[in-house]
Amino acid sequence: MKANAFGLTDVGRRRENNQDRLLLDAERGVYAVADGMGGHAAGEVASRIAIEALGEAVDDDRLGRGAAHPEETARRLESAFLEGN
Repeated sequence: MKANAFGLTDVGRRRENNQDRLLLDAERGVYAVADGMGGHAAGEVASRIAIEALGEAVDDDRLGRGAAHPEETARRLESAFLEGN
């Protein structure tokens, strides 16, 4: 099955900058949104770091289709999020 993925964020009516980040990796079936924390200080930094950590985990093939069991995929995903945090 072939699927197309698209992402779009919006700064909204109350902010001057968009703090949200997206990860769209159709090849591995990994899609993520990091919300910028509603205008809190450095929300754009937090969302960028979160998506970068997840993206690096995907690039390193520590996450995705290569995992043998759903539990292992969940463990790898949790590890990527903890690293980003």
